[in-house]
Amino acid sequence: MKEIFSYLFMLILIIYLSLSVQAGDGNVIFSIEDPVEDDCGPCYYNYPTNKVFAPYRDLFDIKRFTVIDSNDNYLFKFHFTKITDPWDSNYGFSMPLIELYIDNAEGGCKDFFKDGANIKLAPGHSWNKLMKLSGWWVRVFTPEDRNKDMIDLSLNTEKLSWNIENCRVEVNDNIIELELKKELIGQLSNSFIYILVGSFDPFGLDHFRGIQREKSSWSFSAEQDTNIKYAPRVIDIILPSNKKQEEVLGDFQDDYCQIYPVKVTGMTGNINIIKKNVPYIAVMVIFLVIIIMNKDNIFKHTNR
Repeated sequence: MKEIFSYLFMLILIIYLSLSVQAGDGNVIFSIEDPVEDDCGPCYYNYPTNKVFAPYRDLFDIKRFTVIDSNDNYLFKFHFTKITDPWDSNYGFSMPLIELYIDNAEGGCKDFFKDGANIKLAPGHSWNKLMKLSGWWVRVFTPEDRNKDMIDLSLNTEKLSWNIENCRVEVNDNIIELELKKELIGQLSNSFIYILVGSFDPFGLDHFRGIQREKSSWSFSAEQDTNIKYAPRVIDIILPSNKKQEEVLGDFQDDYCQIYPVKVTGMTGNINIIKKNVPYIAVMVIFLVIIIMNKDNIFKHTNR
């Protein structure tokens, strides 16, 4: 009887832990953190002075990026310090413009999709897919789309072939969640991704808000620079751990600065799943200890 009870308990424990692991959003295949309070480009840009940009900090400060493999979909989570929506967007955020340049296949394109970000890619990591996300639309492009005519939309909701309609975008606790079909992006394991955050401007070049030397109501300012011809319009960026944002985005005196991708290793999933289920595991361990300590009484009552 004791042996049956022990096997039964272990079976229940295994089932419970398996269910708790599977009950989440899927398998986290990548997660990377970014320093906070660095939404200032080369770390000295000033926010535009218009009141919609209040509190004039944190609105473009991405602090974590996570990719979750959820059956036929990918779930992207963009964690920001603060998200506001002064212009009543479709998805609940007005300020950030997010771009992911993805290198996940042979070949690809070494140049940016359109002029606007004022940066260049690292040699050896061309892109095969570009995902652009604003508060009004989600768009996915391939290098072949660079030669096609595009309409530079303002804040209207007109449907275009560039837009991905069959996706989910939500804002929860300063996290922008984007879920879309894997087939739109392709395989992400062992891929390289450039992660850029700009300020969305419906009338700006490639929708990036511009940079000026003097303080401005609607542009960022770089007062310490004498020449802003090549100044990057990227306000925050996630880089490999051996790269510093102020050095990377600040290197633009004679040419556009060169940015670097992060590698989607696919190794963080198990770690994150274990962390997520620590409370469940702890409860079951405590329960097991209690049973072991009181096994004589339990078996005594069981055998009656």
